[in-house]
Amino acid sequence: MRCFAFCVLLCVPVLAAAQQTVVIHNAVVETLGPAGRLEGATVILRDGKIAAVGKDVPVPDFARVIDAQGGTLMPGIVDPYFQVAITPASSDSGERTTVIRGRPFPFGGGFGGRTASAFTRIADNFYPYDPGLKPLPRVGICRANVVSSGVGQAAVIRCTPDQPETMLVQPDGPIYASVTNSTESLDQIRSRLQRGSRGSGPAPTGSATAPAPSAALNDPWKDVLEGKKPLLVEANTAAAVVHVVKFLQAYPDVKLVLFVAGDAVPETLPLLKERKVCVVLRPRFDFLPASRDRFSAPRMLHENGVEVVFSLTARPPRPPAITPPTQQQQQEEEQQTVPGVERDFPLFPVAMQVKTGLPRQIALEALTKKPAALLGCEKTHGSIEPGKAADLLLFTGDPLDPASRLRLTIIDGRITHAQ
Repeated sequence: MRCFAFCVLLCVPVLAAAQQTVVIHNAVVETLGPAGRLEGATVILRDGKIAAVGKDVPVPDFARVIDAQGGTLMPGIVDPYFQVAITPASSDSGERTTVIRGRPFPFGGGFGGRTASAFTRIADNFYPYDPGLKPLPRVGICRANVVSSGVGQAAVIRCTPDQPETMLVQPDGPIYASVTNSTESLDQIRSRLQRGSRGSGPAPTGSATAPAPSAALNDPWKDVLEGKKPLLVEANTAAAVVHVVKFLQAYPDVKLVLFVAGDAVPETLPLLKERKVCVVLRPRFDFLPASRDRFSAPRMLHENGVEVVFSLTARPPRPPAITPPTQQQQQEEEQQTVPGVERDFPLFPVAMQVKTGLPRQIALEALTKKPAALLGCEKTHGSIEPGKAADLLLFTGDPLDPASRLRLTIIDGRITHAQ
C-alpha cells in the first residue's frame, strides 16, 4: 500500500505537466517571424505560451499530441476595429445601454445626460456575456480592439466568450473617434488635442497657435500627443479624411490610424502617403470614384508604401443612409454569424486580395502581426515564436485555399473552437 501511494505521488507532477503541454506536429507553420514558413514543423505549447518551434523539436513525454496532418498553423487573428454601439443614457432612468450586433443590454448607473460627444471608455461599458461575441473564435479572431461611435478609449479583449470574466485584457486601449467633415464632428478631437497641448513649449510644426504638449497632461491624451499610442479615427468620406489629415498637420507626433471605406483611398492617397498613415480596411473590392470599375484598395495602398491592417468584423464607414434598411436586409444581416465573414472559410476575402496581386505575406501580416503592433502587443502576439502567447489557428490546408477549413482555434494554449 505504501509503495502504491508513493507511485501515485510521483505521477502527480507528470500528469500536471501533461495537462499543461500540447504538441502540434506535422504542420506547415506560417510563423510570420524570423523563421519564416516551416514545412513539417512541430510547435510545443506550455502554460499558455509557445515553448518551441522548429522542424527537429523533440516531443516531450506525456504531452497531448495533435497531428496537423499537413495542415497549416498560423497566428491568431487580431481584429483592430470591433464595433459596438453604446447608446446615451436617458435623464430619467439613469441607464446606459451597450449594443453588440444589434442586441441591447441596459446597465444601471448615473450616466444621465450623456451626449454624442461625451468621452466613452469601453472598459466601463463592455458586456462580455453578449451572444454576439460567441462567433469570434469560430472565425479565427483571438484578440479584438473594441470601439464605438463618438470619441473614447478602446479596450482589447481576449475572444473567449466561454470565459467571460477574463475577456477584458487591456482596458486602456487606443483613443478612437468617428468623424465626418463637419466642424462639430471634428471638434470632438480638435478641442481635446488643443486643450491637452497648452503649454510653454514651442508650437508644433505647421501651427502658430497650437503649443507643444504639456508635461502635466494626464493620460490618455498625453500618450496620443507624444506618439506613444495611436489615434484611431473612423472617417466616413474622402472629405473627412482630408479634413482630419490637414488638421493633424499641427501635431506631427500623433500616430494617425484611419478606418476608411476603400473607395475613399484613390482621392486621398497622396495625403495618406505624406502623413504615413496606417489604414484599417475591410479586405474587399470597391468601385473607383465615378465609375463601375472595381479595384483593390489594400493593393493600391501597399504598392504606394502605405501600411494596411485588416478588420474582418467592422462595417465599412459610410455617410448616413437616405432610407433605413428594409426588414429583409435586417433579417439577412442578423442571420450571418459575423457580418461579412463566412464561417467555413473566414479568409475568403483575404484570399481574393492575394489572388489579385496583394503579396501573401503582407495579407497575413495585415491580419496578425501589424494589428498586434498597432495595439502595442507585438511582443506577445502576431507571430509564432517561443515565449509568445499561444494564440493559433490550425487549418486543414492552406488558409487561403477555398477547400481549406478552420480546424482549431487556440487561445492562450486552450482550444476554444474545434471543427
